[in-house]
Amino acid sequence: MPPANQDRPVKPVKGERKPRDFRRLLLASLDLPSNKRADLPTGFQRIGHVVILNLKPGVSSLANEIAETVLKTYPYVKTVCLTGGVSGELREPKISWLAGDRKTETVHRENGCLFRLDVTRIMLSKGNLSERARLPALVK
Repeated sequence: MPPANQDRPVKPVKGERKPRDFRRLLLASLDLPSNKRADLPTGFQRIGHVVILNLKPGVSSLANEIAETVLKTYPYVKTVCLTGGVSGELREPKISWLAGDRKTETVHRENGCLFRLDVTRIMLSKGNLSERARLPALVK
């Protein structure tokens, strides 16, 4: 397991861009025709050191450039992947590596708990936050 402080939130460096500025960052970094600007993602999902992008077909050809921009901008991100959704009864993710380290196994910290997972094999939905917060309270 990586050192405990590896997945602690990085304190913002003065002038560092926040994820909410993501579309503006991409607009400033990429040379895009005006008809593709609306297709740029407004954010991403971060699980540990891995960022997962969900791109519309209009900008999928720019996936590698967007991934490199993420790596250059956010120092806590080591791996960038692209999602193709989930499939099957077990909701297996369709994730492909785009840039950075090829290590897709990460440790995600949430509600004082550590979750070790491989994002290419297990889907972690940020929407289930309250359920994951409730479960540790049930364990004695």
